[in-house]
Amino acid sequence: MQFHKDNIDEEWKDLTEEFPEIFLNPSPEVIKLYNEFKDKPSSMPENLEDLCNLRFGFECPIEWKGIIRDFCLRVDAIRKEAEANGDEAYYCSYILKSKFGTCRDQGTFFGKDKEKYSSLYYKASQALFDASMKIKLDKPCK
Repeated sequence: MQFHKDNIDEEWKDLTEEFPEIFLNPSPEVIKLYNEFKDKPSSMPENLEDLCNLRFGFECPIEWKGIIRDFCLRVDAIRKEAEANGDEAYYCSYILKSKFGTCRDQGTFFGKDKEKYSSLYYKASQALFDASMKIKLDKPCK
């Protein structure tokens, strides 16, 4: 089942609760998908309350939790800076996964003023990628 809070492993829940705007509060895209597919068996959560932005939970090793937290701090700071300036720009994560041994974020950078802040988001995403390359993993990713 996609975008269900139950897909988030227990070891990651503290991170999602620390950054609900990124992971837990459904983005407009996820709500649109929910409304489109909620009647298809096993596709979406039965209740809107069970919906989250992460498609299948975190698809990467727990060793990356610290660098993902740093990434979240950076994109959350972008949201807060935009708000302080009377603007709107924010990020929602659909997938955080291992791809070719590196951490990749897949999500959407939203808001009417997203273009004004997009370079900051791209820097945060690149920093996540770069940091993941420096972490030696003991076991393969799922």
